[in-house]
Amino acid sequence: TRMSDATSLGALIDAQGLKIRDLKTAKAAPDAIKAEVSELLALKLKYKELTGSDYVAAGAVAAPAPAPKKKEPTPVVAVSKEKAVKKEEKATKVEVVAAAVESVDLNELVVYTGPSGFSNDALKVALVAQLYKKDLKVKETAPASVAKRTPFYPAMVVPSSQSSSGHTCKHGTVLFGAAAVCRYLADSAVSSLESSYLDMDELVLSKHLKVGSGSDSSAIASVLDRLESDAKLNEMPLALHVLFPNLRSALSAVKTPLPYLRAAVKTVETSPLLAAASAAAVAGGEAKGKAAKKDKKAAAGSAAPAGPAVVFTNDDVVRPVLGAIDWASAGLMSSLKIVFDAALIAAFPQVPEARAGSVISRCGNAAFGDFQCNNAMGLSKALKGLEGYQGPVSPKDVAERIIKAIPENPIVSATSSVPNGFINITLSTATLTNSIAGIVQNGVKPPVLPPQKVLVDFSSPNIAKEMHVGHLRSTIIGDSVCRLLEFCGFDVQRVNHVGDWGTQFGMLITYLQEAYPDILTNPVNISDLTVIYKASKKRFDEDETFKLTSRNNVVKLQAGDPACTAIWQLLCQISRAEFQKVYDALDISLTEVGESFYNPLIPDTIRELDDLKLVETDESGMLLLRLPHFTIPLIVRKSDGGYGYDSTDMAALKYRTQTLQRQWLGYITDAGQAPHFHMCFDAARAAGWVPEHHRVDHIGFGVVCGDDGKRFKTRSSETVRLIDLLDAAKDRMKESLRVRAEEGKSALQGEELENAARIIGYGAVKYFDLKQNPVSNYVFSYDRMLDTKGDTAVYLLFAYARLASILRKAKDERNVDMAPLHLQAQSLLSVAHPAERALAFELLQLGDVIKSVLADLLPNRLCDYLKTLAVAFTDFVTKCHVLNADNAEVMHSRLLLCEATRRVMAQCFQLLGIGTLERI
Repeated sequence: TRMSDATSLGALIDAQGLKIRDLKTAKAAPDAIKAEVSELLALKLKYKELTGSDYVAAGAVAAPAPAPKKKEPTPVVAVSKEKAVKKEEKATKVEVVAAAVESVDLNELVVYTGPSGFSNDALKVALVAQLYKKDLKVKETAPASVAKRTPFYPAMVVPSSQSSSGHTCKHGTVLFGAAAVCRYLADSAVSSLESSYLDMDELVLSKHLKVGSGSDSSAIASVLDRLESDAKLNEMPLALHVLFPNLRSALSAVKTPLPYLRAAVKTVETSPLLAAASAAAVAGGEAKGKAAKKDKKAAAGSAAPAGPAVVFTNDDVVRPVLGAIDWASAGLMSSLKIVFDAALIAAFPQVPEARAGSVISRCGNAAFGDFQCNNAMGLSKALKGLEGYQGPVSPKDVAERIIKAIPENPIVSATSSVPNGFINITLSTATLTNSIAGIVQNGVKPPVLPPQKVLVDFSSPNIAKEMHVGHLRSTIIGDSVCRLLEFCGFDVQRVNHVGDWGTQFGMLITYLQEAYPDILTNPVNISDLTVIYKASKKRFDEDETFKLTSRNNVVKLQAGDPACTAIWQLLCQISRAEFQKVYDALDISLTEVGESFYNPLIPDTIRELDDLKLVETDESGMLLLRLPHFTIPLIVRKSDGGYGYDSTDMAALKYRTQTLQRQWLGYITDAGQAPHFHMCFDAARAAGWVPEHHRVDHIGFGVVCGDDGKRFKTRSSETVRLIDLLDAAKDRMKESLRVRAEEGKSALQGEELENAARIIGYGAVKYFDLKQNPVSNYVFSYDRMLDTKGDTAVYLLFAYARLASILRKAKDERNVDMAPLHLQAQSLLSVAHPAERALAFELLQLGDVIKSVLADLLPNRLCDYLKTLAVAFTDFVTKCHVLNADNAEVMHSRLLLCEATRRVMAQCFQLLGIGTLERI
């Protein structure tokens, strides 16, 4: 029972470690990481109380098998070509004798430096040994029994039963590589795992923080700058001593001051630990002369024959143990990454490429499997370049070693490798059925992602103008992105950055005061405003007196003049009412924060940029912000002292990142504004407002075109009003449904038909836009978007209604009560038929699809998934009778598949902002 409890605790520790790693990779909030570290420390303490020893992280190599008592034929030593020929000619059996195993004193703590002698890696080990008061001996030549199992130096043989790197290491276990040996020395010395240990592990193993002679000077300088700014090394003595040799070399190669790092290195240089470590090295190095020659001669005598000395058997692979993981929430591909990340490190623990993470993709041909792991080819190339490595190097052999290291898990039922190294992966039936049961019983769950504070800036129409077809894309793309983020638990602010400030309001106020003196008591409508805007613009361009008055009115408005402010507020009120009609039709919620909000913030923003020496005044008096890679500058203040879009957008960036503390900003505008926003983002990073690990994204979208390939306009070449476009789609769908009802294909009448026309019509417009890659242009076509076949919302909504009909008939015609079936879903579900399995497999892809959408902010991927799922469902109901199944057991299983499909499709529609219908 004690061993069982320890194993369970170990599994929990492994799972917690993986969770912390994922949080760090995702740049989660420090408090969230700290909380998980505390949980890990508590688990470690329980383990020590139970077993009397510490539990540590993964990476040991299994102990070699005991040496045979007598010489016996063995296949582990290759036969030279000459002997093979001789054997063939004489047809006699040549006895191949295994190399004698030199005994290792397991009472000593010895590190073997290998042929390269006392390298930086060996110095790291010696320093850590001194840090933890370990009596360590340093030797150059390892016994043959150790050398043949050591692809990397330094190496060490565990002298006593200890736990290292997540596995119990028996007497004689070989650890190789400085990282593994240093971990063992630290873990076997400290009484409990400190949080600084985790920081050290992350720091030393991070591929972004490697400092070595092989790096170019700019890379070294970048790493040193980061370490200098972190200023944490003195708080992490283990990290400092492990990094010391490389830091010392790197600092000697750069001229920058780096006072913190140089002081930290000086601390080690002047400490007695370095002197003691060096003395141990000298003691090991002085064991030369006759004794050394004798050792070398003995090692040479016991070595394997020339040629490829070892046939690799993968017997040394230690399969890691995974803890309790919520596989359903993780998503299939993410779950497989957990499994294969662990397998890669276990198979090649000291190869940096193995720590870069597994590359998992769906199989192109379902006949070979569900997914494939694509790491073996890259690892094969990396291994061929490693000096002294004698393990497998062909992609096929590397793949087989990875397969050998796959930890026990509930999701993989079979694997196979092919000559080019791809590992085909087949999911277990239990994974499919249990996950589908979870959807039926608990609903569709979002993928687990680190929570963040996000702000999405979208829609952004202009006051005093009607929303037109050009606003369609920003509005519905932004809404879908927000829905996805909210579903995943992010704190999302939806911001409508309306154009409610600027020169245009001066000319509007001037025109209205002249032409509509009673405007405040007899207001106009939005259509009148559109006409007024055009007329005022014409006067502004042609009449200098009107232009001067308009500019004066802008100054008055900015100063808070009551008359100008009253007209401005009326214009905003009229426009908002019209905007809301569109938002209500599209079921979109937004919080208006217009350009005027940021106007008072601009002076302080400019002062800060000036203090940071990021701006300069040109000969015309304009204040410019120009970074080295800019082809044109940002104009943060005009020569007349006024402000433009650059000023407003920089003030908005500062407010959103500094005041609102948003960690992720998304701007959704037409693609033509991309250069402007990327310049603003770069400037904000240069000002220090946007930390490196925070996201600032711009989603640029293309143009909605007519049949002529030009911007979509009315026959009179006017811009199409968005509300008219939506109503036209609704009216066309209403007529189509009326015809279907007359033909007996639909029972919809009256208000129900009107509601269906609205849902399908508006949904068709949304889906037709969202399914496009945002950056692409597309041709607007009512006929194509309202087609009942193909990739349209109409086809998808009809498929959903068919699903609902099957479930409704099960109750009405077959007397099936679904509630008890839901409770028994795990035992009732079966995916024996290929179409059943294909549908179940697609249902479980949603979590990974959502992650992919959010990674690149491309909602069209969700549309692709919904279409694929609908096709899989159609294939399923075509090939598998549901209500007319062979028996009740099969019918119940297939009804549960239908219910899971209904739930997943409904969730997809919700994320796209499209309503659903139970009957059409």
